[in-house]
Amino acid sequence: MRAVVLGGGIAGLTAGWALASSGAGTTVIEAAPFAGGLASGFRDRGYTFDLFSHRLWTRDPEVLRLVESWVGEPLLARRKVSRILLEGRLYNYPIDLRDLLSVRSGRLALRALAGYAGARLAGGTGGEDYRTYLEARYGGPLFDTFFGPYTEKLTGCRAQELSIDLAIGAVPAAGLVAQLVHRLIGRTDPWDDFLYPRGGFMEIPEGMARAFRRAGGSLLLAHRLRTIRCRGGRVRHIEVESADGRVATLEADQVVSTIPPAALL
Repeated sequence: MRAVVLGGGIAGLTAGWALASSGAGTTVIEAAPFAGGLASGFRDRGYTFDLFSHRLWTRDPEVLRLVESWVGEPLLARRKVSRILLEGRLYNYPIDLRDLLSVRSGRLALRALAGYAGARLAGGTGGEDYRTYLEARYGGPLFDTFFGPYTEKLTGCRAQELSIDLAIGAVPAAGLVAQLVHRLIGRTDPWDDFLYPRGGFMEIPEGMARAFRRAGGSLLLAHRLRTIRCRGGRVRHIEVESADGRVATLEADQVVSTIPPAALL
């Protein structure tokens, strides 16, 4: 079987590696000159910089085993420290009561506390998207001041367009009071712990690309999807274009797309 995977990010590399490992002749197409997508990064003067904020949380031993096999060494366990810069001051993310009481605007603090209390008393579990879930947990004022602007700036998407899954992973189950107590007594909250490769997050996609090639796969970097040719209701081959304008045709019995739907269409 000949398989083509569109997109060489984490999802595309995973699909390509699984297909190649099962014996399929697999090619992964990636428009960027490097694999990994937003999970990649760059190195400069001995330092590694991530392109995006990434941390690895997993309780799945198989996932952890695979990642460590790709990286080539055990991952480091680290404590997450996140801050939001608002009106010239740094606040914890997620915010706790100390942050809330220290905001410069007393009116904002009162509105946020009232909104939070109202949300907790209402006992709502949240809606179907990022915004409604966090508003039900923290109240509208806190969302509009902290969670919403931070998330929309980070992702470039409106909060109501984001999945509830992202909201569940973005904040701990504990509320403002519990977060404050945990921080004051130094209690370890599993939500604050994450795994990270010693050489930067980009070591994961780099290791995946090596494993994919060892399995017999072909990784075409700096190649863009040009055309998908179908016949009889099935994809027959695709055309890709390299950075220097050369066009190549790839026969395909199976195509897996991990690129944005708009780009695919």
